[in-house]
Amino acid sequence: MAHLAPELILEILEWLYYTPKGIVDYASLSSCCLLSKAWCSVAQHLLFRRVKIKDLPPSRLAVDIRVLDIEIPPELSSRSNLPLFARIITSCSSLYDLGLTTPKDLTCFDRRTLSLLSSARPPIKALRICGASRSAILFQILAVFPDIRHLVLLSGVFIRPPRESCTHSFYEVSIRKKNNNQVLEWLFAASNSLRILEVWYKHNDMYTVLDTSNIQQLVSFHALYYEHEESQFVRICPNLQEIVVETSLTLRFGPFPGTVESLGYGRLLSSDSVLEIFMKTADGLPKLRAVFCQIFPSWQLRAPKLKQFCQERGIELRLTDNPLIESNVVRYSVFNIFLQT
Repeated sequence: MAHLAPELILEILEWLYYTPKGIVDYASLSSCCLLSKAWCSVAQHLLFRRVKIKDLPPSRLAVDIRVLDIEIPPELSSRSNLPLFARIITSCSSLYDLGLTTPKDLTCFDRRTLSLLSSARPPIKALRICGASRSAILFQILAVFPDIRHLVLLSGVFIRPPRESCTHSFYEVSIRKKNNNQVLEWLFAASNSLRILEVWYKHNDMYTVLDTSNIQQLVSFHALYYEHEESQFVRICPNLQEIVVETSLTLRFGPFPGTVESLGYGRLLSSDSVLEIFMKTADGLPKLRAVFCQIFPSWQLRAPKLKQFCQERGIELRLTDNPLIESNVVRYSVFNIFLQT
């Protein structure tokens, strides 16, 4: 029977899925997992087709979890269900990176949920959060977990921040959507050790909330657009080592601080004029040792010129098919930051 086609095995196991009482027969499905590799593959899909979590006490599996993504569906966002979310979080005692997605109608956690989260805080250092624009959950999570240093805002927050100042000193902040300036000022209030900043949207006032104390140690700046505001911003960053830009609508590129070692531009090969501006800018960077750009089949004609330019100057050239701002090929000279912190 081990040589049966997967479709036939699935047909057999579908008949075993329910007991005569209409309950999922987990015992039989588990036994089929041990029969052979062919049966195990099909049985496992059925075994985990429907999972109902009543509680997640500390276990070997939970203790080993370092990265956890949780999406709270609208039907489970009532106060009676939120403590389950808190117990899942607290049972992962080694949790480092938390990704949280909340429904639009969930604007805050109740006191019981916050109390459970505070009772056994895992050492969370990184938070990726997406929720309602009028939600206070970001502020609540930061209040419960004071050691968060890497923050990714996947949605905008447009409510007034708490009166109490933010005490988090972030190493990395990635802003994917437009946010209220008051929220950004609150977040950056104590971030005098900010090393990496990513801005994935066009917002002229974004850089006004950052003062000199925030950017003294900034070494990596990623921007979806590079215009006048971004150009003015990088000029006042004294220790910037890496700049990654996806596109520039006005062909504006540079000048950059002489400390830059790594330079990325997604649309670098899109036209001869852009390439000329880029090479002129790169010639003014004595420490430059790596260049990144996105490549398309229609841009292949300009690639040899760029390769020759980099080769003559001893610069490493990395080409990718993906947008640079979403790619992990960057972070050339700042990857040691995570080891230092």
